[in-house]
Amino acid sequence: MDNKTPILLKISPDISDANISELSAIILQQKIDGVVLTNTTVTRDEDLISLNKKEVGGLSGKPLFDVSNEIIKKFYSILKNQVPIIGAGGVRDGQTALAKIKSGASLLQLYTSFVYEGPYVANKINEELEDLLQSEGYETLKDAVGKDCI
Repeated sequence: MDNKTPILLKISPDISDANISELSAIILQQKIDGVVLTNTTVTRDEDLISLNKKEVGGLSGKPLFDVSNEIIKKFYSILKNQVPIIGAGGVRDGQTALAKIKSGASLLQLYTSFVYEGPYVANKINEELEDLLQSEGYETLKDAVGKDCI
């Protein structure tokens, strides 16, 4: 009987390139089942316009999108297809979903868009993503994974 519980490691976007290399080696060595990239950030961009921009705590959603994609690309370039990457941070429509996938994510996590748009956002994302994949000439979603890393 196999009692192995899958383990996913969720990583902050506030990580150095040296830490990405070190963690990637550990993930492969310890046979971690998947990596969630990325969690919330404590870094604040000066361009934020919210009255709450000085609040302490993790920032999620759209402000995290580009940073998250860069972290995904860095991990994907090391991990390749050996470990699934779950892309998180700013996924709100088909375009943002495809950008995460092309950065190296094979799965997606929703949170902020789910909170603000409700549970049907997942259906909207899937429908838009299907159209985008077809229009860009991908036969399957798997064909698009990591394409921005090549």
